[in-house]
Amino acid sequence: MSRARRLWAALLAAPLLACHGAEERSVSAPPSPFEPIPDVALVTQDGRSLRFYEDLVRGRTVVVQFFFTDCQGVCPLSTGKLLQMQELLGPRLGRDIFFLSITLDPAHDTPAVLAEHARSVGAGPGWTFLTGAAEDIELLRRRLGVFDLDPAIDADRNQHAGVLVLGNDKKQRWTMRPATLPAGFLNEAVLRLAADPR
Repeated sequence: MSRARRLWAALLAAPLLACHGAEERSVSAPPSPFEPIPDVALVTQDGRSLRFYEDLVRGRTVVVQFFFTDCQGVCPLSTGKLLQMQELLGPRLGRDIFFLSITLDPAHDTPAVLAEHARSVGAGPGWTFLTGAAEDIELLRRRLGVFDLDPAIDADRNQHAGVLVLGNDKKQRWTMRPATLPAGFLNEAVLRLAADPR
């Protein structure tokens, strides 16, 4: 084979090799949009055991909040925005769009604590509060991109409570928005994500 033909063969094979390498990436590799969402086991505020992807995300449009009930920082603001969005969405919440609030303090936030919290803030149908094993929640947080590269900042739970993750599993579209944005803006972003272009 001539040198030119060998060069063309190498160039054509490069994308295939790159794809093959991506499939074989180890679990410890940095998160990327091409890795599957972890299907970790979680427990709801009413004590039901569910899988994160299969039971809560698959085929749905979701808004994911990381929070903890004792938070005195941005969590109340983040939850307040979800409450405003709940009102704006009306019956679409629980039908077309689902809220998932995952605790960053599973040692304290038991299902009973989460149930009381959900009741006290006024969460309605379609809004699920979740706890689970600390290592599973950590994996989920990192895979969804809710982390900081600086370990000192990443150790502060309040940093992670300041963003909302918006996802449409059917379209394989995921994005993030600061929880400090106006509720109307956040609601429009979710509705655009959920819209069927047909």
